[in-house]
Amino acid sequence: MAQKVTATSKTDDDGTVVTVNIGGFYKADEIQVKVAQGVVFIEGKCVQETIKEDGKVQKLIHNFSRHFRLPAHADYDKISAVVSADNMRLVITVPYRNFPVPEEKIIPITKE
Repeated sequence: MAQKVTATSKTDDDGTVVTVNIGGFYKADEIQVKVAQGVVFIEGKCVQETIKEDGKVQKLIHNFSRHFRLPAHADYDKISAVVSADNMRLVITVPYRNFPVPEEKIIPITKE
């Protein structure tokens, strides 16, 4: 039976945390997280081999992929990904860069 992989995200002023439920099925070395062109890509692939009573080897290949777009102020250099000790969750943390907010700025008005 195929393992359903689900993902949820939570965003606040400091960043976004994406939690991927991998159900204990995928190990850290079977998952890849990469960033390209403002998108985080998450892919997992595992192969399970079992030997049947008749001596034949049965291979089951499971894979998943998810992706999500990053905001322009995401700090790419500080993105982290951690698999829980029980292999149930992959947590990806995307911190945001802090931009100074001007206290006051006069916006000039022009005439057409």
